[in-house]
Amino acid sequence: MSALAAPLRQAGANALRAGRLQEAITTLLKSAEADPNSFETWSFLGAAYSRANDYAKARQAFGRAIQIDVHSVRGWHNLGVAHQMGGDDESAATCFRRAVELDPSYAPAVQALAILTPKPMTMSELASVGGTVRLPGAQREAIEDQEPIAPHHTLTPQELAQLATPEGSFHMTGAQATELADEDPREPKPG
Repeated sequence: MSALAAPLRQAGANALRAGRLQEAITTLLKSAEADPNSFETWSFLGAAYSRANDYAKARQAFGRAIQIDVHSVRGWHNLGVAHQMGGDDESAATCFRRAVELDPSYAPAVQALAILTPKPMTMSELASVGGTVRLPGAQREAIEDQEPIAPHHTLTPQELAQLATPEGSFHMTGAQATELADEDPREPKPG
């Protein structure tokens, strides 16, 4: 660690708190150069990039912080927020879940995960080959596009007896022993 890293980090954090984002970013980059293994420096840098709406660089900075301390609940939460603000809700949810795994009582991650809404998908997207979820028949956009579902048909005793006959293509053992076995299934029943 360089002797310059800590004062530069502090100056960058002060500039961030004062809202001087470009100054904060420049100073924190110098601090990271002087001490590339400082979790705090990369976290402040991620926060500065986030406030400047540069979420790609914020994700990189928070990602570097996580590399330094993979057990930081706050780090995983911050990385999740950067992903969420950048429009990547799936990655954000992954980060929030990791934070909650590390500390189930960490309220910011629990709340962020609870309010994170899944990306709306069309039925065609769900059915696509490259999609992560595959639903049979989901390539249709609306229910009206589907073929009608055949009504459920229960076999009558006569139909069962026909299936049970030796000359049929299907034989069910014991199916001949119905109360209708003596009747000709082709003749109508007396009413």
